Amino acid sequence: MINSVCLCLTFKCDLKCRHCFVAAGPERKEEMTLGQIALAIDNSAPDCDRMWFSGGEPTVVLDKLLYGLKYAKTLKDKTGFPRNICVQTNGNFAKTKEDAIRYLIQFFKCGANEIDITSNDVFHFEQMDKSIPSQLANLANGMNLFDRVLIGGSDYKVVKRFGRAKTIPEKELEGFDMSYAHKCVLTESDLVIHPNGNVLPCIYGFDNVMGNIYDDNIRNILDKYSKTEAYKVLREKDLCEFIGKWQENNAGVAATDICEACNVFFKNLGRR
Repeated sequence: MINSVCLCLTFKCDLKCRHCFVAAGPERKEEMTLGQIALAIDNSAPDCDRMWFSGGEPTVVLDKLLYGLKYAKTLKDKTGFPRNICVQTNGNFAKTKEDAIRYLIQFFKCGANEIDITSNDVFHFEQMDKSIPSQLANLANGMNLFDRVLIGGSDYKVVKRFGRAKTIPEKELEGFDMSYAHKCVLTESDLVIHPNGNVLPCIYGFDNVMGNIYDDNIRNILDKYSKTEAYKVLREKDLCEFIGKWQENNAGVAATDICEACNVFFKNLGRR
């Protein structure tokens, strides 16, 4: 059983948050086509407990988001998988109650049974109304449409220190829990698919490409990957310690976050 597959439909976003590790924003062009969305779902849904529709911000490509939700729901009705279908969004579409209701109903009607609101933090609030996440979550719960309503972000004072977040002054982060800059989030059963089809073992592992979902199904990709040198590294008992030692022995790798160092390691490994 695969715990989750996160489909990043696009890296475009209506916001340009300073802490965004994928550097999403209005200028980004990457996005899946309808055909690629269908292929990605077909090739990753079997035995998948949860399928996330994410970005970037998926609502900026609303037609593709709704198409993907419908496609996944049709497959769920036929096969039982994916068991859960979740929209992961900043919720910035909910500038009025009417807009919020209209979007939530569309998500539900097209097949979503969960919604994850990711913007409850100071960095999102620099560009959007800070009342939106909690109001949207309360509205979604009150409508009784979804089995699960999540609300998150960096409100719990955790920031990964790479990507665009590297530009945030350290003094500004003094009240944040920076221990996560040295923690690995790898589970081996939570996979991420980028708009170009690359399958990644975790949300931060941009350069550790396992395969491409447009070329093969997820089970074959995992099987082939399990025979690679990269997989042997991931199976290390303490991956963070392994990457940390590698970084110490490679003085040219200046990384403030274990995930950044990990990406550099796997990029170098791929060049061999």
